[in-house]
Amino acid sequence: MKINSKTFNAKNEFDLFYTIVKNWKPILIFSLAFSLVGIGYVFIIPKTYTSSTAFSISLDKTIETAYGNYPLKTQNPSHYLSLFDSRGFKDDVSKSFKKSELGEFRFKIIKERLDLPPNRKHLIFPSKFKLRVIGTNKTQLNSISDTAISSFLAITDKKLGEDMYHYYFSTLQQEVEKLQFNIQTKNSFIESLNIDTSNRGELSSESLTSLDSLKTRLLDGAQMNNNTLLISSMLLNEGKGAKNYLDAVLTVEQVELKKLQNELKNKKLLLDKLNDQEKKLHGVFDKPFSNSFISLSVAELQEDKWLSNSIKQILIFFLAGFFIGSVVVSFRIYYK
Repeated sequence: MKINSKTFNAKNEFDLFYTIVKNWKPILIFSLAFSLVGIGYVFIIPKTYTSSTAFSISLDKTIETAYGNYPLKTQNPSHYLSLFDSRGFKDDVSKSFKKSELGEFRFKIIKERLDLPPNRKHLIFPSKFKLRVIGTNKTQLNSISDTAISSFLAITDKKLGEDMYHYYFSTLQQEVEKLQFNIQTKNSFIESLNIDTSNRGELSSESLTSLDSLKTRLLDGAQMNNNTLLISSMLLNEGKGAKNYLDAVLTVEQVELKKLQNELKNKKLLLDKLNDQEKKLHGVFDKPFSNSFISLSVAELQEDKWLSNSIKQILIFFLAGFFIGSVVVSFRIYYK
């Protein structure tokens, strides 16, 4: 039974092949008909050309400015290059040309292929890219490519500059508020020290007697750091030691207060400068994204492969017609 089943299946396969060979004419007609459709498609659809330019983008984790280091949200250039896929960006580029000379066009970003090591510890992003402009107007594609790159850099610089402005403005405001609080606290402490210093008199004779043993230990000490020397000099200064100590602490606190006041002044100057130039961010943050962009080649038209591409498309239509014709003929014979 198994042998007969195999023989029957083989006969069916042979009959199907024989049917296709025997009815080659209608199948060929289907194939030629689809080929004619393919030829019409090739000549009816507008001929397209491609302009290509190469560039590199390498982003650090932070951007150094006069206001400090700005942490980038992402180092992946693809995040920024997604702008080329937006309809609004294409419309902005189109505004630089007359509608009659523009024609249809589209952008395509090609990333470099990376051979990533399997044991890598950090994320590795592609840094080399190609911008391809595919359109119908051969004479304008290079200009469209140059305009698109310029617009992309201008828009990205502006967006990044706005993000940096809001980040530094918020950060500086927090630092100013923190410094003002620290200065207020420091002033209160200094005022209390002034009161203690004015009320502090010289040490009594009983207190001086208790310092004798301390003097001996301090003078005989083998190792003394700066703080020990300061305190010991104050204590060895007989009855004025406590007052001298308070005066020294007061002096240190006043110096720290002066530092805080100077720092507050500098922060306010930076904040005022940031507010004054809010509408001119390019003057504050000079092309934060463009500084990481390097052009590797000028825009140039690629080799015209219209003939080879057309032949491929016609061949695809021919094969589609052959397949559909074979299916139609086979079903017709099978159900006859």
